[in-house]
Amino acid sequence: MGNFAHHVDALAAVAGWRVSYPILMKAGAAAMPDVIAGLHHPDWRVRKWCAGFLDHFADEQSTPALLKALNDENADVRRHAVH
Repeated sequence: MGNFAHHVDALAAVAGWRVSYPILMKAGAAAMPDVIAGLHHPDWRVRKWCAGFLDHFADEQSTPALLKALNDENADVRRHAVH
């Protein structure tokens, strides 16, 4: 993972989400590789917020990971991936 991996990991907790999600949003495309990798994170909260991020920045490189997220075991992840 790259420069934003620790921010992606922080999405698992409310306190971390409050700090890291805005940083990821501001980074935009620069955070994409780490956010796409986050769609495979073991914590569903991380996967959910990564899918939410991609609602704003999705492109052809994120499409395969978003399609996979449509079948995630967690309904919140699936809902964000559809959105």
